[in-house]
Amino acid sequence: MVDRVRSDLAEARGGITLVIEDLHELNSPEALAQLTGLLNSLPPDGHAILIARRDLRLRLHRLRLAGEVAEIRAADLRFSEFETRELLRSSAIALSDTGAALLWRVKSYLLLPALELLPDGSYRSVLVNPKVKGGARRQLIEAARAGEALEEDKGAHVRVIEYEVPDRDGDGELIALVTTITDPGEAPAAALASAYHQRWEHETANAQLKIFLRGPGRILRSQSPDMIKQELWGYLLTHFAISALICAAATEAGIDPDRVKPTRTIRAVRRRVADPAFSP
Repeated sequence: MVDRVRSDLAEARGGITLVIEDLHELNSPEALAQLTGLLNSLPPDGHAILIARRDLRLRLHRLRLAGEVAEIRAADLRFSEFETRELLRSSAIALSDTGAALLWRVKSYLLLPALELLPDGSYRSVLVNPKVKGGARRQLIEAARAGEALEEDKGAHVRVIEYEVPDRDGDGELIALVTTITDPGEAPAAALASAYHQRWEHETANAQLKIFLRGPGRILRSQSPDMIKQELWGYLLTHFAISALICAAATEAGIDPDRVKPTRTIRAVRRRVADPAFSP
């Protein structure tokens, strides 16, 4: 297979880009070794785009040393406070008008000035535009410490919540969250930490739709916009029905629905659908 792909790439004229998605599903050492060989022998005008949800054991040291590998990780895809506000502003969405607030995780080693320690253990801080430096930066921090209003393109008042998650790979992991909710009375630190933990609910739901229900790497069958919409609605309704089934089963068993594996539920439903006595 790899030899055939390499031959097709060599015969291509004008350059070609090879896109491989969902590579995190590739677990075979032999397959990874073959992929490594393919990537290290691409033609000069050939490019490859690899998409995965975790790091892969690909030996690309030579390409990295030659500066021929560009890596975009999850941290690079996260919007900063200023990028988020600019994106919303360009869409005519104002956070102050809608009442929306932001909560996101930052690297624990990010140095944020502690302006005031709050009763719930969090502290007031300020996000400073990287373009503001030197004396202007110090003046902005002092203005934030005094509670003065800040220009949106220069800085923003924030609150920082830090907590530790024990037993992560044998060591405690420090989590640092930043929020635009500066009043701990509106959202205590413990509540925000719990809310951040629940973010996986959305990511799990997306995975159920994209990977478990539809199948990894499988594209929609429909060829027209109307039929694509119909197919998407079919997936969404099926996902809703399976989620309702999981909640009903978990409630009857007296357990958290999160403890019911969606893959097992989908397999059970598929086996039941094949039963002639099954009624939709």
